[in-house]
Order: sequence, then C-alpha cells, then structure tokens
Amino acid sequence: MKRIMTTATIAIMAFAMMFSASADASNEVKKHDRPIRIVKRVEHIGAKHTIVFFEYRNRHGDWVRHGEFTEKIRGRVIVTGQYVHGRKDGDWIYRTNDCNNRIATIETYDNGTRIDVYKPVYSAAPRKKTVEVCHTPRHTDIRVRTPHVYVNLGF
Repeated sequence: MKRIMTTATIAIMAFAMMFSASADASNEVKKHDRPIRIVKRVEHIGAKHTIVFFEYRNRHGDWVRHGEFTEKIRGRVIVTGQYVHGRKDGDWIYRTNDCNNRIATIETYDNGTRIDVYKPVYSAAPRKKTVEVCHTPRHTDIRVRTPHVYVNLGF
C-alpha cells in the first residue's frame, strides 16, 4: 500500500511540475535562440471600441504582434485572429456589429498570406415556430418544431 501511495505521489508531483513549467514558459517565445517577453496590450478607441493583442520587442526595438488578437465594440467580439511573429496566421473571423452578431467573413491566412475567404449566406426570411396539439383519449401531446430543434412534450 505504501508503494502505491509513493508512486501516486511522485506521479502527481511530476504532473504538477510539468504544468508549472509550461505556465511559466507561456509568456516567453524563443526566436533565434533568445527568450522573448510577450506583453499584453489593450487599446481603447473611443468609449466603446477595444482592441486586445499581444506583442514583443524585436532586436531592432520595434514592437511585433504575436498571439491572439481580439477587437470588441460595445462588448461584442467583432474580429478574432492569431498573429505569429507579426503576420496573420490561421482563421480570422469577422462578425457583424448588429444585434445578431453573425459571422460576416472567415479569412484563412498562412504566414501572412491570405489563402481562402469564406462568406456565409444567411436567409432573409425569419424562422417560424410551429406548434401542434394532438388530443387523444388518454394524453395530450404538444410538439414544437423549429428549424433546428424538435421537442416533444407529453403529459
């Protein structure tokens, strides 16, 4: 029993050390064999427009964006994406600034070069719910149908 407890304790300590080391290294990036300190920036443009991004200082003293990028207007996320050493990378999602907050465009980048653009098409007609009530001698069955959900309530 002691051998099992000792093995479990060592495994837990190794697991904790692994995650504590990765947490310390999450703010540093190695480029050209030297550690780089990443700084989180929050810029306020007007009262309700906020941009949040991460950046570091290169060897020439210039600020280079590296990490997540988020742009918000009135608390709604409008743009999300990822920078890798100053260049856009991965999927960049642009949303509308209306009450629906739908996706307007998804752009895919690879090392700063735009590869693909996707624009979803939304129907202009509002979606309607239909309610059916079925009476039988022993129970009442109510079915609510929406375009995505089918609910059957019986009592």
